[in-house]
Amino acid sequence: MSLENFGRAISFKWLLAIYAFVPFLMIIWLIDIYAFDKALLPYMGMGTLLLPLYLLLFELPHIIASLLTFADKAYLKFYQNHLLLGLPAMVCVIGFLFYYSPALIFLIYITATAYHAIRQQTGIASMLAKLKGIWYQLWSIALIISTALTWALIATPQFFSRQEISLYSLGVFFGVVISLLFGAVYWYQAKTKIGRQYILATTLMVLVAYLFVRSGYLFFAFFVIRFVHDLTAFTFYVVHDSNRNSPSLNNSFYALFKKVKLPLLVIVPVVSIGIALVLRLSAGDTMIATAVLATVGFMHYYLESIMWKRDSLHRKHIAFKDGIT
Repeated sequence: MSLENFGRAISFKWLLAIYAFVPFLMIIWLIDIYAFDKALLPYMGMGTLLLPLYLLLFELPHIIASLLTFADKAYLKFYQNHLLLGLPAMVCVIGFLFYYSPALIFLIYITATAYHAIRQQTGIASMLAKLKGIWYQLWSIALIISTALTWALIATPQFFSRQEISLYSLGVFFGVVISLLFGAVYWYQAKTKIGRQYILATTLMVLVAYLFVRSGYLFFAFFVIRFVHDLTAFTFYVVHDSNRNSPSLNNSFYALFKKVKLPLLVIVPVVSIGIALVLRLSAGDTMIATAVLATVGFMHYYLESIMWKRDSLHRKHIAFKDGIT
């Protein structure tokens, strides 16, 4: 996929092509199992070096990219009630909950992250399928629940007894099965070819994540969903920032780089990764890093719940390249 697909309009074909990462990771998984006797398995826990590397390139950088869009006078005025009232109130609640029970806020964060990641993909699916309705809602909720349960078990197994883990595992299994059934009905009702393809890809992504968990490849189970979500989100932010700041720069932060002869296609991810790295290094111990990540993450989820609504300033600077068929 050429860089032209990022341009100033989002290609629906590119959004679907991002899912090519799912079979790519599956191939690595199968090769490791059958050709290398599970050589990667010892590195597939959530406490390995792979997680810090992931956090450097994903999750936090795309959150930073979303926050940077607000360095714009028109945006500050348009969203001022949310930025001056809603956001501080949410941060105070998160701070209180984190003080009261770090374990509780971590579980809430995992659930919110699963909702955020899956809802983005199912929302795009509904747009491409030109169909919502009850089967869309059931499919989307089933995917969210099964993903949230999976991530909770992956990240916080110490919070559950062996019996609870067995029950949660059974819940995940039924959640995935129900997701497949609801997805099949929604796929059948979809009005477009690319919509059906996107529904299928999203459903199979969650199924593949489940297979990774069952085989002990926990990091892959987490990574496969986050990669698709983060790259999709970065696509929207790069296109948005390019449109909003062309032909003149409206974003005061990006104006600092106007002498750098590089397009925002390059500047946005590089700057976002750089800021994320500084935050990670300055956070210090694990508890502080977790608090920083959770707080910034909740800020991101709150703002994204309002910034992509119909008639928002963000939506006015998003365009799509090709038709839906």
